[in-house]
Amino acid sequence: MTDGVEHHIFMIANQHFGTLAADVYGGGDIKAKRFELKGVVKRFDYNDYAYRNISLNASFADGMAEGRVSIDDPNISLKLDGGAKLVGADKIVKVKGSVNHFLPSALRLLDGRLAKATYRGTVDANFHGHDINTADGYLRVGNFVMRQGDDSYALDSLRLVAGHSRRGHYLLMRSDFGMAAVYGKFDYAALPQAIENVIAKKLPGITNLAPFRYRPISTGDVSFVARFSDSNWARPFLNLPLDILDTVSVRASFGRGGSSLDADISAPDVVWGDRHFKRVSATVRTLGGLLSVEGGFTNMRDENVGTDIGLKVSAGFDRIMAHVSLDNHAKTQRLRGVLGADVAFRKTPAGKTLALVNFAKSQFHVGDTLFEVHPSTVLYGKNHLEVHDFSISSGSQSIRVSGTGSDDSQDSLTAHLSNVNVSYLLNLVNFHSVEFSGAASGTASVKGLFGSPDVNAALRVDGFRLIEGRLGTLFANVGWKLSEGQININGVTRDTIQEASGPIPSNTFVNGYVSTKHHYIDLGMKLDNTRAEFLGTLCSSFLSDVDLRGNGELRLWGDLSKLNLTGDIVTDGAMTIKPTGVRYFVSRGKVHFIENEIQLPGDTIIDEYGNRGLVTGAIHHQHISHITADISAHADHLLAFDTDGSDGSNFYGKVFGTGDATLRSRPGALDINMNVTPTKGSEVVYDITSTSAASTQDFITWHDRDAVAARPDSVAMADSAEAPDIPADIHLNFLINVNPNATMRLITDKASGDYITLNGNGTLRAAYFNKGGLDIFGTYTVDKGVYRITVQNIITKVFNFTHGGTITFGGDPFAALLKLKAVYPIASVSLSDLQMGRSFSSNNVKANCIMNISGTPEAPRVAFDLDFPTMSSDTKQMIYSLINGEEEMNQQVIYLLAVGRFYSRGNNNASTQGMNQTSLAMQSLLSGTLSQQINNVLGTVMKSNNWNFGANISTGDEGFNNAEYEGLFSGNLLNNRLIFNGQFGYRDNA
Repeated sequence: MTDGVEHHIFMIANQHFGTLAADVYGGGDIKAKRFELKGVVKRFDYNDYAYRNISLNASFADGMAEGRVSIDDPNISLKLDGGAKLVGADKIVKVKGSVNHFLPSALRLLDGRLAKATYRGTVDANFHGHDINTADGYLRVGNFVMRQGDDSYALDSLRLVAGHSRRGHYLLMRSDFGMAAVYGKFDYAALPQAIENVIAKKLPGITNLAPFRYRPISTGDVSFVARFSDSNWARPFLNLPLDILDTVSVRASFGRGGSSLDADISAPDVVWGDRHFKRVSATVRTLGGLLSVEGGFTNMRDENVGTDIGLKVSAGFDRIMAHVSLDNHAKTQRLRGVLGADVAFRKTPAGKTLALVNFAKSQFHVGDTLFEVHPSTVLYGKNHLEVHDFSISSGSQSIRVSGTGSDDSQDSLTAHLSNVNVSYLLNLVNFHSVEFSGAASGTASVKGLFGSPDVNAALRVDGFRLIEGRLGTLFANVGWKLSEGQININGVTRDTIQEASGPIPSNTFVNGYVSTKHHYIDLGMKLDNTRAEFLGTLCSSFLSDVDLRGNGELRLWGDLSKLNLTGDIVTDGAMTIKPTGVRYFVSRGKVHFIENEIQLPGDTIIDEYGNRGLVTGAIHHQHISHITADISAHADHLLAFDTDGSDGSNFYGKVFGTGDATLRSRPGALDINMNVTPTKGSEVVYDITSTSAASTQDFITWHDRDAVAARPDSVAMADSAEAPDIPADIHLNFLINVNPNATMRLITDKASGDYITLNGNGTLRAAYFNKGGLDIFGTYTVDKGVYRITVQNIITKVFNFTHGGTITFGGDPFAALLKLKAVYPIASVSLSDLQMGRSFSSNNVKANCIMNISGTPEAPRVAFDLDFPTMSSDTKQMIYSLINGEEEMNQQVIYLLAVGRFYSRGNNNASTQGMNQTSLAMQSLLSGTLSQQINNVLGTVMKSNNWNFGANISTGDEGFNNAEYEGLFSGNLLNNRLIFNGQFGYRDNA
């Protein structure tokens, strides 16, 4: 036995170890194999790192080593108590302690991603047994934190328990993120081999084509179960891009030596990288000599819709039978169907193993198109593939593949395409960076499939489109070398554009490449009278019927997920502004494309009448998506608004103007602001019949003249129709400097053709919302106008508005304040019906029926009055004294409008007198109708806006026996500087 204290500094001859400096106390009994060691290691070099401040207190007795160690180093700080017995039949390992700081990279203990993190936590373990596969005990990890830069992972608790039960050996794990358990007679290292053995037993031939091998293992029946609710550990430890959004469960059992496998896997909601999967499931069963697998998943495109993929496979006796189903649930070009095949493994006389794949007749749909997969055979061996007429067809569309693929550059696989929808192909490979479409025909071949593949194709694409814009027929040569990871494209599109001047040849030359290696595209395009309809697609929120052709050069380039379009083109053609309905023509318009922006530096636009405007601004995009626009325009007598109400709108018209406008387009919203002065030819129509009840569409409600009590005038407003479901919110804001050049027309009754037209002055601010309505602010002063009104659905009268009337708008047009005066002149009316005396009974005079309109358009108030411009004041007063009050005044005016005579107040019941009155009334009504028809004919013949002609037939107190026949005319020349007015006539009793 020896005791003593020693201090040593010495070098250890080992590539990993270096200097050791320690103050230690040791003692023990060599014969009894009992030792003790205490002290401080001031320096200990390992892997070129000097550990410092290590305290030791260790002992060894009866084959058991026990002790305590603590390290207080800048890169590792820990305290551990433990022991180990590694000799003999029953081995023991136990440890308990805490790690406050551990940085493996500084200690040069680990390489890679995990070495750069720092760790801390507590550990408590105690195991005993013959070996790791039979050990019993536990392991507890707590308060674990892994930190790397700004990222960290924390684990509150993880517990492992190993032991034995009636079912055999078991290992249980419970943690914050889930649980797992293994039962049975097993070898940890042999568990993966059990899966290989199951496959290799069912498919012996596959071992020559795939890395599966059968190796005997000494395991009994094994059961496994696990549930995981959290995957935060997967990324920091295993670098797996996995996120578990709903609990993942696994259950599996292996037969003795890997003779069978039964399993159930369920992952309701998981994310792998940038892919979101739902309803992931798999069921594996071993029945007799067959291993069956049935499962599926949904690859989500968004929160609600994804692609369903299902799989049914049975394997056994060196044969695989498989069915794959797919349904992408797309709104357009929905892909759905089932593909069936069986695989048999055979050996050639030379001893080589071949997989013989027989495709069964199958069907699938793309949209409404049914495709058929024809029966065919494919042979696969090591570095060898033979395809015998693999074919998919639908009507005139077909893809047929034949040939041999090997490592020999002389062997080739060839695909023959006929009228294949390009969109289908792009959807299959999930290429949506930029939209192409058309019907592709031609051939594509690959040589050296298992060596250095070289792909070449010669294609013709009829009806080729780029971003939905027509380009004609594409002729393209495509080459792809896998070693370069680049697809080279050289082609031209050819088209003929039919214009009024004759056919124009159109060509687009394309040259560039797509890099599959670097996920990059660079295509140069030279435009020679190329259709530029793709601009209409990009600007579809505010443009329609885009018929442009361009000349210049463009370049489509960038990462496949971040494309850009740059270059310069000059355009000619026409387009329509959706909200305003105006079609403009462009000649030699310049368009400048820069990254994420299409600039309009200042282009002249022309309307259908030859008027001009200037447009500047830009269309913005984020890699050819998320289109926005900011455009300004200056107009000089330009057509700025042109709609006819055919879309159901009650606000429409044609406006020519001088002024400025801005257009601002954002996703789901379009704002157009105009500051415009209307010019000649402008007319705005507001149809108020769509908001009025059918029976009460007029300002005036007509009543039976013998009614005891008149009902008050009213206008009934119907409930507004529900706004249509229009994707974009469209706001039109107008600041209109109104002048008599602009006509405001209100449709008061579509059925009878009644309307109001007004010309006047004022500054009006109007705001129109396509999902709301129209608001107007300002005061409109009437210069002139007419009110065409139908009396009792029979007789039409036209009132003329007098100068000075006003309409004051405060928002809702139907709540505007009305202060209007309109006059209907009657050239000749008999005074005999008023019974003013014998001296007036034969007199016919001119009378003006006056309509005073107040209130609001929604609830107007109408009062009538009479004026006799050719009579003296005394005579007028005499007539007014015979009309008692407002009610009788309204009655007389209405009777004058309807019959053309005054209503007689006498109550004469004599039959002869009654018949005479009825006869006179009917003759007067007939004369009014004749006057109206004559005026309609004259209006049709004389279409000039500068001249008006009219006729009037008025009966006297003896009907047509003393009628008056009168002609009227008015007109102007020299822009209203020279005005003509006149009348002429004939009177029977003159």
